[in-house]
Amino acid sequence: FYPVSTITGAESTIEWNISNLSDLYLDVSSMYITLTMQILRSDGSDPYTRTADGVVNDVVFPVNNLGAEMFKYTNVYINQRLVSSNCLNSYRCMLDTLLHTNTHLQKTVDDCGMYIYDSGEHAANDPNSNVAKALISRTSGGKQFEVVMRVNTDLTDQIKLLLPGLDVRVSAVYASDMHRLLTGPGETHQHQIKIRNAVLSLHKVKVSSSTFLSHQSILKKHPACYTMRCLESKIKTITAGSVDGIFDNLYTDRIPDRISMVMTRTDAYQGDFKLSHFNFEHFNVSSVTLTIDGHRKQLSYDWDNDLCRGSYYDFLSQLNDRSVELRYQNYKTNSFILHWNLSADQSVGGYFNRIHKGNCRIELKFAKPLPHAVSIILISESPKILTVNADLAVHLD
Repeated sequence: FYPVSTITGAESTIEWNISNLSDLYLDVSSMYITLTMQILRSDGSDPYTRTADGVVNDVVFPVNNLGAEMFKYTNVYINQRLVSSNCLNSYRCMLDTLLHTNTHLQKTVDDCGMYIYDSGEHAANDPNSNVAKALISRTSGGKQFEVVMRVNTDLTDQIKLLLPGLDVRVSAVYASDMHRLLTGPGETHQHQIKIRNAVLSLHKVKVSSSTFLSHQSILKKHPACYTMRCLESKIKTITAGSVDGIFDNLYTDRIPDRISMVMTRTDAYQGDFKLSHFNFEHFNVSSVTLTIDGHRKQLSYDWDNDLCRGSYYDFLSQLNDRSVELRYQNYKTNSFILHWNLSADQSVGGYFNRIHKGNCRIELKFAKPLPHAVSIILISESPKILTVNADLAVHLD
């Protein structure tokens, strides 16, 4: 499927319409986007300079995991009803890569999205790091390159086939070039990503006639049900010079089943060619306390003496996943992530927990005053059910 909107530059909207008037089912979990693009200077010229000694390429390359960073908003509609929305889509995608993808997928599938394992030993914009060298080799000199990534939304995270007759619309807003590109310390030119082609692909499935008729008969009595993760994003800020941060009444409708939290410099979050907003730092945090209706869970850190493995182990146990490829060295340098599993039995099963309403509070204390303003990104998960009845009316509850 090709976009129905014009392919333009950063911070513009691109849309795909998937019409399905036949008797075919849509496998939305197979949905992925292939983008062909190139890096150019902001004036549209090639990113290199010709000298008497030859061609000198600009020191510019994509942020690591460019596929996650391509879109800052991604909305999915079924029959013109909004069923999945995420205003911080890049953080959702990056956290899924770090927390829910094993090393084999990171080296194969995620490599198509230009994700490369980063040990955190170098600055994000250091052109001499192994990550930067790999990205530069694929994108330098203005040559065209491909990025292939899944459409990471609540709808595509579930594996059931979508009923025939349902039309799907995917609407995404490109991130700015200051978020998608990094330039070396001495680079002075401004750059942009130019999209040349954008194709959305997914599988359509044809079932037997008896199965199709059976589904139509059952739909007259009961709607089709799809369990969705329903992730919600929040952004909070702590000012420079602060030694603590308190966020109260974070979730008023219901307490989520799971919460993930990362911290990054606010100037990186706002966009900077010299900084990666995927650099999740600990900022010398000494304690983090989650309080729900008076019940406290506190994690303590002593970074100067390297006494943080207990909290690191607690983080891994909360994930309840033995295949996570997030080493302690990364946890200390560029991938400090907090994760709380608030389900009744702390499982990662697909069943529903009792809805719990209450006060959710997070308190952070820092061993040293913050040298920069810090942005706090919270990604919460509160599963809901999408239903489709015989009239193809869509409802999310």
